[in-house]
Amino acid sequence: NLGVTYLRGSRFDDAEAQLNRARTMDPANGDIGLTIAKLYAVTNRPADARSTLDALRRADPRNAHVAYALAELDKRDSAASGRYVAELHDVMTLAPTNLAVRLQLIDAFVRRSQPDSAVRQLEEVRRIGPELPADARTPLDETMRLLRVGNVTAAREPLDKFLHAAELTSGYQASLDDVK
Repeated sequence: NLGVTYLRGSRFDDAEAQLNRARTMDPANGDIGLTIAKLYAVTNRPADARSTLDALRRADPRNAHVAYALAELDKRDSAASGRYVAELHDVMTLAPTNLAVRLQLIDAFVRRSQPDSAVRQLEEVRRIGPELPADARTPLDETMRLLRVGNVTAAREPLDKFLHAAELTSGYQASLDDVK
């Protein structure tokens, strides 16, 4: 807990010392490993973060938190966009109804000009819920219409409106908490 407090206070050296101490006391604790990986990510040590997360994944391949942390690490690296999408797919396998991850996957598909994949995911959002707010439905419909005809560029604006409206919902926030 002290390591987390130091991390939140941007006292990174102190956080690392406390987190490493906690890790020696409980090396199998995944939460400690995830926090250490987060520390490495925010202190610009992505290789150390990846190494830590890969070890956690080997220890528990069904941990959605680890899969999501790997995706977040890849999201920051523009050269790893394919890996980012693959990691989001892994999270969706572990948490298939997670709205936050599904919306991030949709955004990645649109950024990569993969409209068919984005439409499939948008259809799943409609199917699995939760019920979207009224101000999200119109941009969702418009996004799907534009993507179905392959107009990815024009779909960006309504998609951004839809994503913004969806991100403000309690369902989105709860699903994000589930994987963070």
